[in-house]
Amino acid sequence: MRRKWTTSPRPDARPIDVIMSDVKMPEMDGEQFVREVRKFNSLIPIIIVSGYSTREHLKAFVQLGVDEFVEKPFEDRHVLQAAFRTVKARLLKEALLGLSRLSFKAYISMQKIESLGQMPEFTQEKAQEKIRLDQYMEAMKAMTHQVLSSEKAMQAGKTS
Repeated sequence: MRRKWTTSPRPDARPIDVIMSDVKMPEMDGEQFVREVRKFNSLIPIIIVSGYSTREHLKAFVQLGVDEFVEKPFEDRHVLQAAFRTVKARLLKEALLGLSRLSFKAYISMQKIESLGQMPEFTQEKAQEKIRLDQYMEAMKAMTHQVLSSEKAMQAGKTS
């Protein structure tokens, strides 16, 4: 009995780190599969494996947002390297999105502080906004440090 493919996540489902799919499958091809995935998740890394690849295939998959393409036959290390690169790229994208959100919040906070100006009736509100701004800046500093540290560790791992 074949299971039906669905885009509805199970309530107990864990987040997916990376998807690996073949181009040739019984019920749909790899291109259609990627299109279906992209309908509900544009960020999840996708690795396509194939025993045959043409320029047209590669171009189509790149346009669909496929992160890696591994040709068959492949060695385990090729797949592991592709998975490592895609997960690393996803983590960096998520970190950059987080930094972008924090930067925007900090900008709004600075605008609010500036608009309150020197008005004495808003001294307490201005002080609270300055505390929020400091928190945003500390969070951005910590996140940037984490991203740079993990990148440095990954670079060190490549050279050893």
